[in-house]
Amino acid sequence: MNNSYIILKRLFKEHSLLNDINGILSWDMSTFMPKNSRFQRKNQINVINQYKKNIFEKIKKRD
Repeated sequence: MNNSYIILKRLFKEHSLLNDINGILSWDMSTFMPKNSRFQRKNQINVINQYKKNIFEKIKKRD
């Protein structure tokens, strides 16, 4: 297997795991949460989304 394919596969695996984490955080936010904790959850989701965006920027740079 060539190196580019291995790197691409690793990036997509990371992206998939971040999607899983994002799904859990979103589900958790839709359930009962302590007062003022939604803001923190929203920040966590935003950080995850930024990581996902960075992964695709890395992929674009490799092209």
